[in-house]
Amino acid sequence: MKVYQSNYINIEYKNGYLYQYWSGKQLSENIFKLELLNFLNIFLKYKPSNLLWDNRKFKFFISDKLNKWIEEEILIPQYQNGLKKLAFIVTKDVWVQQTVIKSVESFKPYVKPSFFLTEPEAISFLNENQLQSKNNKLSELKVEKLLDDNYQIRINIHKDNIEDTVIALNEIKSFQDYRNKNIDIYNALTLQEKIIIRKIVYGKTSRQIANSLNIQTDTIQTHRKNLKRKIGYQNSFELIYFAKAFAIVSF
Repeated sequence: MKVYQSNYINIEYKNGYLYQYWSGKQLSENIFKLELLNFLNIFLKYKPSNLLWDNRKFKFFISDKLNKWIEEEILIPQYQNGLKKLAFIVTKDVWVQQTVIKSVESFKPYVKPSFFLTEPEAISFLNENQLQSKNNKLSELKVEKLLDDNYQIRINIHKDNIEDTVIALNEIKSFQDYRNKNIDIYNALTLQEKIIIRKIVYGKTSRQIANSLNIQTDTIQTHRKNLKRKIGYQNSFELIYFAKAFAIVSF
């Protein structure tokens, strides 16, 4: 079902995911941003868990200065509204493709982008994940105590789940390493600062946060500056990662 069409992009909703493809008409920066915002509005209406971008006719070089805008204005709202799988059909233009990969690079800790040469491969990937989520049995866990305070965990899983399980375990290890490195920063935060982080991650504005805490908006702005200095994050994804690592948020 076609849900949006312009001279530059077409968007269809099918089998529970959004499928976007470019017309091949030359884009300017302003048109590119406008079409991504139009796409975001469609996404927020349907809130699919899977997306498929067909970039075979995509001709636009995404500049480095656009990456932060894409992250904050497009990717984060998608993630916060349920996006789990993101697939691309690649363009034959290697240089254009490199700019596409770079534009979603910071998204990897949350939704790992997957790239395919053909449409059937990409669709099979999305459908396969849907089937796995419905049909796979839960893995069996066994915990055994070793010497001192050490434990060993054994996981019995089906061969089809090995890759996803390894990815999940690596993510757990990454979170643990990150917590160990930043535990002093977390412990130095006040309860109010943790509450404010949670509200920021969930997309609340400074005015909304101030109203909910019954304090001045300027005070929230000061808290934001202090949090950026204390935690040292450079973008919204890094703040989300910090919040997830220390269970300030649980999505």
